[in-house]
Amino acid sequence: MTSSVGRPMHVDRAGEIIRSLSPRALGTVWLLGRGEAQTQVAIADRLSCTPPAVSKHLTALSELAVPLVEKSGSRYTVTTAGYAVLDVVNELLIDRRHGLSTIDWSVADDRTMIEAALAPLTTTRSSHLFTVLSAINEEGSFDTSLSGPLVGMISRSSLIEAATSMHSGTGASRRTVRRQLSALATNDCIELADDTITVTEKGATQLWLLSDVIQIVELHESNTPESTPESDGHHLKDRTVVGFSAMTADTVVEPTLCVDDEPVLAIPESMTVDELLDLASQLGRHYDGSQSLTRKWTTVRQH
Repeated sequence: MTSSVGRPMHVDRAGEIIRSLSPRALGTVWLLGRGEAQTQVAIADRLSCTPPAVSKHLTALSELAVPLVEKSGSRYTVTTAGYAVLDVVNELLIDRRHGLSTIDWSVADDRTMIEAALAPLTTTRSSHLFTVLSAINEEGSFDTSLSGPLVGMISRSSLIEAATSMHSGTGASRRTVRRQLSALATNDCIELADDTITVTEKGATQLWLLSDVIQIVELHESNTPESTPESDGHHLKDRTVVGFSAMTADTVVEPTLCVDDEPVLAIPESMTVDELLDLASQLGRHYDGSQSLTRKWTTVRQH
């Protein structure tokens, strides 16, 4: 989907979410959301870490401005924003011939693969990196969708001016922007040559990731039914959810793939979430990037 870069606050909060997604933190949300591990001990066993480490991840994820998990009694549950973030990261990894369902969270090589795919976004300590990415997107007017252009070129000097201006009054400097550009180049997100910045395939997917997480932040803060669902404990009534939000229930009824909000394909009730994501990813490649592909459900119920 194509999106504007969003207001600075939304960029910062999207960056906060993405920076929280270390492989084990991401695995914590995934296992909890999938129902594959419901206790901290069980999650720690799957992640090959200690229960206190899992507790630290859960606390941090619940204290984000847009929390990915929330505590209910003595247990944590994944929020609507958390499921949406899982959806976005899963699509990015599927595009790189992986997917969250293929990850063995106890294997260091699998965790390293995730970290490499998301670096430097998840390994930076600076929010300025996300401002630089937003400036790259804005200056290049890139289509921030996985089906859009994979590469693009912009002027380095224009980008530095734009990124510095976007952080006016917050301490950013030309030196800071240049340092973030170097980090992006080191991680193969961009190529630098003279006054030219070339966005690579990996950089394009990271622009897409940031753009979609910004939309998740905007949705969370717009006080829509998606962020404040009405529930009677057994049914989520009259709720339209996207992507992994369907995993809040065991059965999805009448799901439909939509293009620009127009239904294009009904999904059999027996189809699993992983099969649905694979189908959505395949279908998305048949569109030119000017159309928005979403997955919507009008009714969600639990057994």
